[in-house]
Amino acid sequence: LVEENDTMNFSAYEGTGISEGELIDLAETMPMFADRRVILVSDSGFFEKGAAELSAYIKEMEADTVFVFCESSVKKTSSMYKTFKAKGACVEFTTPDDAVLGRWIAGRLKSGGKRMDARTMQIFTDMCAGSMEIMSTEIDKLISYCADSDVISEDDLKSVGTVQTQNHIFDMIDAMTSGDKNRAARLYFDLLDLKEPMMRILFLIARE
Repeated sequence: LVEENDTMNFSAYEGTGISEGELIDLAETMPMFADRRVILVSDSGFFEKGAAELSAYIKEMEADTVFVFCESSVKKTSSMYKTFKAKGACVEFTTPDDAVLGRWIAGRLKSGGKRMDARTMQIFTDMCAGSMEIMSTEIDKLISYCADSDVISEDDLKSVGTVQTQNHIFDMIDAMTSGDKNRAARLYFDLLDLKEPMMRILFLIARE
């Protein structure tokens, strides 16, 4: 919406207690050597408690100012929500639960002519630390690797899956707390092979 590092036309506010009047005054200021002014507001509470003055202003505001609100909690009956839905756009971003992830993984595998059972899928999800970005890459690798089979097994995961270092760290800490010295040492050296910084390993051990 604005050029990078354009501090004249980009403003950011965060937290409750933001003045509606201040936002309106800023929105009324013409952009400087740019097509638009952008105002980012985070966790203001306006979409819960309401903001009648600001809501009324946004309904009539000029197109050269853009408001972007990022809110952790929203009441869809609030005047601000209704204003944004009518004037602009409201988009909800939620973290997918295991059921949603499972359907997404199954759909990606099906498009590649593959499938995996529930246990293998759980292991796969854990290996990817819940990251859909990592899962997408790993699924592509698995589909290519299992060209001659329509079922992806646990052994296939072990053969080509990239075990995330975070899993290794917590597995190592579990081994330490249970007194399994050999397993803890083996996982530690695995982490060094994966180029995990030693200070990060030490920090996580100390934190636990």
